[in-house]
Amino acid sequence: MVPLDYQKAIIYRMAERDITQADLAERSGVSEATISQLIQGGTMPRWDTVEDVLNALGLELIAQEAE
Repeated sequence: MVPLDYQKAIIYRMAERDITQADLAERSGVSEATISQLIQGGTMPRWDTVEDVLNALGLELIAQEAE
């Protein structure tokens, strides 16, 4: 598995499934403003917020030991 940062994973999956920020906000229960901030990396989000967004895209948050 090739690790991706969560912003890239969100952007890639949104493009792959033709999902807008508004769609993702509705599916994840996270505000559209927060979705925008996650994508742009402007803030340090709570992990549960990242997890909610990833789950709405059919992805999961996995922690692994650093090399």
